[in-house]
Amino acid sequence: MNQAFLSKNELLFEWKQFIDTGAIGTTDHNAAIMDSWKRSYYAGVDPYQDLPYIIYKHKSKKLSEELSTLISISCPIINQTYGIIKGSGFHLFLTDKNARLIECVPIIRRVIDHWDEDFLGTNAIGLAVLSWQVAQVAGVEHYCHALHGFTTSAAPILDSQGELHGVLGLIGPADEDHSHVLSALVKAADKMKDCLTIEELSHKYMSISESLNKIINSVPDGVMILDAYGVIEYINTVGKKILNYNSKDLTGLHFHHLSDTLVKENINYNKYPFAKVNIFLKDLNKKHHCETDMQMIKDENGHIINAIIFIRYDACTGVNHHYHRSDKAGFNNIMGKSKKLLESIKIARIAADNMSNILLQGESGTGKDIFAQAIHYESPRRSGPFVAVNCGAIPHELVSSELFGYVDGAFSGARKGGAPGKFEAAQSGTLFLDEISDMPLESQIALLRVLQDRKVIRIGDHKEIPVDIRIICATNRNLYEEVLAGRFREDLYYRINVISIFLPPLRERPEDIPLLIKYYLSRMGISPELIAKIINSPLIEELIHYNWPGNVRELQNAIERLVVNIRKQDNFDLSDVDLNLFGSCCSNCVMNNSCIMDYGEEAYRQRKQKIVMLDECERIRALMEKHNGNKSQVAREMGYSRVTLYRKLKLYGI
Repeated sequence: MNQAFLSKNELLFEWKQFIDTGAIGTTDHNAAIMDSWKRSYYAGVDPYQDLPYIIYKHKSKKLSEELSTLISISCPIINQTYGIIKGSGFHLFLTDKNARLIECVPIIRRVIDHWDEDFLGTNAIGLAVLSWQVAQVAGVEHYCHALHGFTTSAAPILDSQGELHGVLGLIGPADEDHSHVLSALVKAADKMKDCLTIEELSHKYMSISESLNKIINSVPDGVMILDAYGVIEYINTVGKKILNYNSKDLTGLHFHHLSDTLVKENINYNKYPFAKVNIFLKDLNKKHHCETDMQMIKDENGHIINAIIFIRYDACTGVNHHYHRSDKAGFNNIMGKSKKLLESIKIARIAADNMSNILLQGESGTGKDIFAQAIHYESPRRSGPFVAVNCGAIPHELVSSELFGYVDGAFSGARKGGAPGKFEAAQSGTLFLDEISDMPLESQIALLRVLQDRKVIRIGDHKEIPVDIRIICATNRNLYEEVLAGRFREDLYYRINVISIFLPPLRERPEDIPLLIKYYLSRMGISPELIAKIINSPLIEELIHYNWPGNVRELQNAIERLVVNIRKQDNFDLSDVDLNLFGSCCSNCVMNNSCIMDYGEEAYRQRKQKIVMLDECERIRALMEKHNGNKSQVAREMGYSRVTLYRKLKLYGI
């Protein structure tokens, strides 16, 4: 509050003298007022001008976009403050940081639109804009004679950084007591500052939230955020595409509604996160085989407040998966230290550096798909797509259309507009043809032509489309024997078998079994203490001496079954483990290393095939019962076409 040292008459004398001469005759008054007079004088402000009234027509509408935040937080506070002074003849108004009027309370017909010092001379609003401090100008202290009958008061509206956003002003008769209204004005401005601070923080958090949303939506994985109870709070764009849901359908839904039994056991917020767990996630119509990771977010007391689920299509399953992975699964992610495995990795590393076609050979479940990915992600083509096609999972009549694509009207049921094939999808990347031995002969001819010419022709078209891809093939059969039997073209065999890599079965690298078991247990969220207990138990010896006809895939499934049993028991005891969890032959090791010597290699293969078929038969029976005979559901969950499922049902007499 400004304190005057001259009486009204003395000050009026000084004002007249200053207006006439431009010189201050006394220093016995408020220096801020005297300095403002000087600025007004040299700015050429007319001290005898009529007040620049305008007709009030809510000019603020023009400024509301720019000053919407200031207006929205100020108006309720202005109305509340006016309630204190109502009936006293005072008027409250809000200006922007340039002293232009925005709002007036109460609304009057004629208002002063511009309170800048260069325009209206000395006044409280102009001083507050210049000094960013509280100001009060009484009567004759105003530079313009027309304001000598008023007192103006003003409080700057500052943000948390001390930056000026506007001014809260008040005008009333000069002969009224203005001491109490100034304090009310200051309190109101302080409230506005608090509101501005809250608005700034809200805007900041909103901006951070939008940035995080953009970042999360830019990653190639599905990302789902759950609360501490497993209820979905957020899912990114990729996750919605994987699950064929929109965010409104999923928000508020419990994650267990999307997952199978194994995930229900794995997601236990009082225990451990997991990594690279292969699961089924259900959408509205079907299940998707996905690879998932989960991390927890905890408060300072260690309590779970959120969980984050990362979702990827599983690299090993399905007919048509097209990835642009960011984790670049290279050779370092292949678990094992046996001499045979390391030799295969050594050859694969060399092969990754050139563009020659590769043939991966090995029994089912040895990890041919993992090797194919590792070769791609450590090759010069790592930035391109990796497209995997399981030739054995596609009905023979559809192989060509899947690989080479088709045009509109190429055949009955063709998609309108046609569709590109997997060769086009793999442009500048790698095409992985798994179970190449199952490809029909007519498709082999077309494949050979593409490998020779590096051009593809869609079914029903004559146009050649150049393709720049690297081919990796895989088989679990002796492909040369297939050539001799007339089931595989010899010229194609030599075309794809430029670099041959053999993947050893798990029975030939028993030293890797403890390492793999430890790895699978860890990624499924088992505690390090329990893992150590399992690794050092007699159970491991049983598992090492079992021959694992299903190889690493069988071992992984067995460990998953073990984890489910661990989750079901509060006090798990290794001595209670039923060895049948690991296969019907594990407990007495019928298929130990002597099995091959006793029965001969051919008898061993036949016995192994029989075990695999028995397991497949049991799985189909269980799924038929689970889905009440719905063959489409069973085929989808087994990863078969309907034709393949019907053949299996006939084979097993189901």
